[in-house]
Amino acid sequence: MAKEVLQTHYRLFCNRTIPDAISAVKHNELGMPWITVSPSWRNLRKVCNYHLFSAKVLDANMNIRHDKIQDLLSDVRKSAQASEAVGIGKAAFKTALNLLSTTFFSMDLTDPTSDIVREFRDTVWHIVEEAGNQTWPTFFLCLRFFTLKAVGAVRPSIFARSWTWSALSSTKGCNRVLLKRMIY
Repeated sequence: MAKEVLQTHYRLFCNRTIPDAISAVKHNELGMPWITVSPSWRNLRKVCNYHLFSAKVLDANMNIRHDKIQDLLSDVRKSAQASEAVGIGKAAFKTALNLLSTTFFSMDLTDPTSDIVREFRDTVWHIVEEAGNQTWPTFFLCLRFFTLKAVGAVRPSIFARSWTWSALSSTKGCNRVLLKRMIY
């Protein structure tokens, strides 16, 4: 499905409106979700097509996907035995995050007891929160000159904290680069 999105529906996902929080720290120049159609964007797209979504890579990762689905089913069974409702959205998000983190970083980012996981979750939450904050100039371009920078003052500390994640994969240079690309 991801390969189909990159090959046939890419026009829907490129050249989107970029929130001020993203452009304030120059993520719109590097991150695949925000970069405009350009040679850099085409190179990132090729990397995804050939190294992430090729049939060979997807087949090699089949056991990881199978294990994560088994984890999901185990969680559902535990909830059923305890007569608790299953939050479908939360369970699906946990499974997707677990699959991606295991594939890219070789670690489980859904372990609630891990300090590293808790810090990662908090960092991602703050990044999403900041990126989602809209300012008046987003809607009225004539006000862009008068933008207050108070929102931007919080951003650098949040985004700088994300650089600590390179320590997670310091032994794997490729994973470190991928991690920086995903966060930045």
